[in-house]
Amino acid sequence: WYGGLLAQTQLQIDIEKQSSSELPPLAVPQFLGETADPVLGQQLRSVLQQDMKYTGLFRIADQATYPEVPQSVEQIQYPSWAALGVIAVIAGRLESAPGDGQVGLRFALHDVAQQRLRIGNNFSGPKIRHREMAHRFSDVIYRELTGDAGPFDTQVLCVSPGRNKNSKDIVIMDYDGYGARPLVADGGLNVSPVLSPNGTLLA
Repeated sequence: WYGGLLAQTQLQIDIEKQSSSELPPLAVPQFLGETADPVLGQQLRSVLQQDMKYTGLFRIADQATYPEVPQSVEQIQYPSWAALGVIAVIAGRLESAPGDGQVGLRFALHDVAQQRLRIGNNFSGPKIRHREMAHRFSDVIYRELTGDAGPFDTQVLCVSPGRNKNSKDIVIMDYDGYGARPLVADGGLNVSPVLSPNGTLLA
C-alpha cells in the first residue's frame, strides 16, 4: 500500500476513501534551533503531532526510527524517509525575534512521494502564542493533504458547572480542550451559547 502511495505523482489523502487499516505515517523530527530552547521545540512538535493524529487520517512515525535530523528546513533526505514508509515530513526552525519573549518560526511540509518541498510558512510572535502558530500550520498541512480547511486554529464554546449549585458557566477553549477559560461566570444559569456571525459577540 505504501509503495503504491509513494509512487504517486502527488501526495493527497482522500478523506472519503481512507481505510481504517494502518494509517499513513508522518514524521516531525527535531527542529533546527531547538537545542537553544528545547522546551519550546518539544511543545511545538507535540502540538503538530497531536493535530495530525486527531484527524484520524495519519499516525506519527516512531521518532527512534527517523533516519536523520534535518540540517535544513528546505532540504531532507527523501530516499531515507521513503525507505521508512513516511509519506510526509514536517520540518521546522526556531529563530530569535526582536523583543522580549518573541520567537520566529519556519515550518515546511515535505512531500516524500514527489521528493519536494510542498509548502512553507513563516510565523513570528510571542512565545506564549506558540500553540496558535503551530495550529495555524497544521491547518495549512491539512488543506494541502486533504483539500479541506483544517479545524485546528479554532475555539469552541461549551457549558460547564458553575461555582454555585445549579449555576452554569460558559467556557471557551481551543478545539483540543487546551486553555479553557470562562467567558461568563456570573452565578446564573447560562446555557446554549451562540456566537454572532463575525465571532465577536456572544448571545
